[in-house]
Amino acid sequence: MNGYLLAAGVLAIALGATHSWLGERTVLGPLLRLGNLPELFGSVAFLRRVLRMAWHVTTVLLCGLGVLLIELARAPAGEPDRLVLSALGWTFAACALLVFLLTRGRHFAWLVFALITALIGLGTP
Repeated sequence: MNGYLLAAGVLAIALGATHSWLGERTVLGPLLRLGNLPELFGSVAFLRRVLRMAWHVTTVLLCGLGVLLIELARAPAGEPDRLVLSALGWTFAACALLVFLLTRGRHFAWLVFALITALIGLGTP
């Protein structure tokens, strides 16, 4: 078992779960309670559903990538795995950079994305 990839997968799942839980409590919930939201396709209720869906889709994707990393940690090393790990590494690196730049480093998620990127790099055969 590749411990680096296992740790990266667990971190991705933890980040996704934290994103949904904290986001619902501190960002999304308060935002959706505002009284002056615009309509989307003729409905404020539809806008609220779309925002909630988009927020939590991020969690589903992070958890799915985490599970993929855990499965790769369990698999024997091979060339196709290197390609998948490279794609995952660059994806998490891009997320780290995007979060860092857009929040000017004030949102801690960039550190977690960067750590996942480093773990993938260390765990790539």
